[in-house]
Amino acid sequence: MAKTILIIAAHSDDQIIGPGGAAAKYAEEGFDVKTIIFTKGEVAMPHFKEEIIVDTRERESIRADKVIGGKGVKFLKVPEKDINKEVEIYKGKNKLEKIIKKLRPVKIFTHAPDDAHPIHRKTVSAVLEIVDELSWKTEVYSFEIWNPFRFTANKHPKLVVDTSKTFDKKLKALKCFKSQFSLHGIFNYFPVMTMYIKNTINGRKHNTKYAEVFYRLR
Repeated sequence: MAKTILIIAAHSDDQIIGPGGAAAKYAEEGFDVKTIIFTKGEVAMPHFKEEIIVDTRERESIRADKVIGGKGVKFLKVPEKDINKEVEIYKGKNKLEKIIKKLRPVKIFTHAPDDAHPIHRKTVSAVLEIVDELSWKTEVYSFEIWNPFRFTANKHPKLVVDTSKTFDKKLKALKCFKSQFSLHGIFNYFPVMTMYIKNTINGRKHNTKYAEVFYRLR
């Protein structure tokens, strides 16, 4: 049975902007790469009906998952507009815990605890609370979306993944998220631009073309 790599992201597209290249590489190596999206992401495009936004983002994630060779995406559908309500966090965390215990992933990739986006911070907080209570150990690594630089990086061991051969897949997967890269989502170009710069710089630092760098949290 193939071992599972689990990506836990707050929004549809975070799973590609952050660890998309590494995910594609792990899939090529025979791992079952699975993704969990924590929120509905319904506030991204306020000019459209909520059900249309949610459905569109889910379909985009499924298409992107196929591009990177993933084994499926699970949507927890926590309402982003109600993310500060304890009951919604509890329900989302409860669903997440059941999935983690069922899959028993060897590695989990999720957001950085100091990410500038508050929903990203809530997501990683839920992940770490669950992992810390498990009866078995798994490795948890963080990726950045909105932070152009990592100021606390030295506090954590580093995992470097050479994504030179899968960077094209990452870019192709990103193109699946057409709803997020339009005039309505113009600010989303910022993390994509910084992603490209960081992947290139990290590649040069480690004597390759592109690389993704993650920091171990657990």
